[in-house]
Amino acid sequence: MSHWAKTTGKTQSTLDTPLSCPGNTSGSPSDELEEVAEDGEASSLWAWLKDHSRSDLSRMHVLDISWFTDSMKEKRPVAVETKHLIQDVLPEVSTPTSAAAVSQYACQRRTTTENHNKNLTDAFEVLAENYEFNGMEGQCLAFRRAASVLKSLSWEVRSSERVHELPCLGETMEELVEEILQYGRSFEVNKILSDERYQTLKLFTSVFGVGLKTAEKWYRRGLRTFPDVLEEPSIHLNRMQQSGASTYFHFN
Repeated sequence: MSHWAKTTGKTQSTLDTPLSCPGNTSGSPSDELEEVAEDGEASSLWAWLKDHSRSDLSRMHVLDISWFTDSMKEKRPVAVETKHLIQDVLPEVSTPTSAAAVSQYACQRRTTTENHNKNLTDAFEVLAENYEFNGMEGQCLAFRRAASVLKSLSWEVRSSERVHELPCLGETMEELVEEILQYGRSFEVNKILSDERYQTLKLFTSVFGVGLKTAEKWYRRGLRTFPDVLEEPSIHLNRMQQSGASTYFHFN
């Protein structure tokens, strides 16, 4: 769509070529018409005008082609109406998402590019993983859901009171958040991270092709590192585990 920018005593057109002023029968471009840009959306048009126009934009009406066609029908410049105007598009102002507005369903929550609550979500994921290692699927799922909710927030949690309004976070999780906010860490999480069984199972399951049952079996046999596994003559890796071992040693 072509656009016009009209000021007092001067009209600017965004058509590819200068136009004759209505009523100008000579066919030569009018002194009151000037080419300013090609077709574009309102936002890009206004951005172009702000960068290149020497006129006072506060006194300018930016019009679409309907003003020109109406003027041609009347054989004179018509009065500017609201329907002719191309409004400047104001930038969106981001506001923190209300805790009450956060959906309990992951598919209805926005995916943010930045995790504003990494200190909380890291702790929740450690607990979820530890519950998984101990076969406690319900608790594992609950903490993973809570971590997902915290990741979706566009603001940083600074008070446990804000957590109370969020879905999927129960009383135990609120207490955990309060502990982390107060002390900067969770003592339970620190205990888990230093636990030999947790460290070993996390290491083994990080290798492609190794599931929790296999990792648990290796741990009970006294194996603690992947080189220990490879040196054990009674253990024969399947094809996926061999591929995972190759990748593991490539990056470690």
